[in-house]
Amino acid sequence: MRTLRDCGRGLALTALLATGGCATGDAESRPPTGAEIARLDAWYGELLDTGPAEAGWDARGTDLPGLAGERRWLLLTDAAGRRQLLMPGFADEREVVPRSWRRLRQWREDGPRGERASLQVQPLDARHILVARGGYRRRGSAFCSDGGATLSLYERSAPASEFTRWEAETLAGYLFDRTRGRTLCARYDSIGGGQYAVRNFDGAGRPLATLDQAREIATIVPAAAVEALLFPDL
Repeated sequence: MRTLRDCGRGLALTALLATGGCATGDAESRPPTGAEIARLDAWYGELLDTGPAEAGWDARGTDLPGLAGERRWLLLTDAAGRRQLLMPGFADEREVVPRSWRRLRQWREDGPRGERASLQVQPLDARHILVARGGYRRRGSAFCSDGGATLSLYERSAPASEFTRWEAETLAGYLFDRTRGRTLCARYDSIGGGQYAVRNFDGAGRPLATLDQAREIATIVPAAAVEALLFPDL
């Protein structure tokens, strides 16, 4: 499942959503304005901007989910040190989400789940975490998701957060709506030392250059406490 990669990372969300430069506050509850949606649309369009299709894009790469097996996960770390987890074969988020986390919202979509179930756990900041439940399918040596996900937004105890609850909920809901029915693929290229560079494509093999700029590196890690893997310094 790769539908939410890099969503929210490096994003000045307040600049996109807040009006008048005022703090929104966790108690705020309102739909985003038309102007805010337009700014989000422009950001999202740039995020998934594609280049020309690459010949043989799905003919090389490593079956990293296959190497991980049933009880190991993929830890993705970008150039800024931000982390997310991919959990091939897992379908029940209750197996991995810490009991101390509180679920704030959940969005569901009926549709194809892929050949194999998968969970993706990605922090928006130190307090707000997205958990996507869906599936993926092989496309040569690449791994693609076609939607059909359940997206949950969780809150954990943290001394500070980059986003307010309203901002986190607004971004999560926006991303869920925009990624439905969109095919996104990832390829894992070995760079030695048990590390794999992540390349991103749409379903037609066109590279997603903005996502690739994050320079994510994937490694296989034993299944362990989620918080310790995602927030090693907290």
